[in-house]
Amino acid sequence: MTLTNRQLVILCLACMAAGWWLSSSPDTPPQPSRPVLRWIARASLAAEPAAVDQEQPRAAAAVAVAYAGFAVEPPPPAPKPEPSKCCSDCGGKGYIVHGDGHRTPCPCPASCPCKKAPGASPATVSPASNISGR
Repeated sequence: MTLTNRQLVILCLACMAAGWWLSSSPDTPPQPSRPVLRWIARASLAAEPAAVDQEQPRAAAAVAVAYAGFAVEPPPPAPKPEPSKCCSDCGGKGYIVHGDGHRTPCPCPASCPCKKAPGASPATVSPASNISGR
């Protein structure tokens, strides 16, 4: 957002007037007439309407972009594994070797070629309880 010199001066004066107004002591109530605030109101109302008309579409576009940034898109669906390709978990062996040395069957679908791989039979796959002795 860019500000013209006139808008910047008006903004500075408005901030100064607001600070002066807010800094008035509660013990001494402010004067009933506020010439500074009245002058700022007149100056802002006397702004060129063409400048205001040009700023409104830009502001509306900026708000629309901000709201669009908050829009939550649903996560994309997970791709289904292709039956012709083996999964990357077991590397085609049909079992996964874990850190403590035990093997578990590959979690890929039954149509995966690794389910038919040699060494993937239940006799060669050992549960963790057999290895750890629990």
